[in-house]
Amino acid sequence: MSFYDELRAGMAEVARELMVPATLTRTNSTETDDDRAADRAAGRKTTVSTQTITGLGVFVDRKVRLADGALKIEATATLTVEPRKNDKLTIGGRTLTVLTVEEVNPTGADTGIVYRVTLK
Repeated sequence: MSFYDELRAGMAEVARELMVPATLTRTNSTETDDDRAADRAAGRKTTVSTQTITGLGVFVDRKVRLADGALKIEATATLTVEPRKNDKLTIGGRTLTVLTVEEVNPTGADTGIVYRVTLK
């Protein structure tokens, strides 16, 4: 077992102890030329499907700031599953939208150990 395999296994153990169940909800849409549900303006149909991905996560930080005369609240979370921008993240009954994703990957390989996300 390589050092990074051991690191990944250790992170999985820590995640099971410190993190709680998290659910990502991802909406995918596909455009086709089918007439049944045509988008009247564009002449295309959009098929929408929802994908649910479960993993572990924890809210790490919360930032409140004033921007353009409005109060902005952003949260940071660490996840064991890879989110995409605009996914909906539910942890402990709170549902927030993913703004940015940062992969924590000490090996530089294709797969991250955890993902840090900014939420609104």
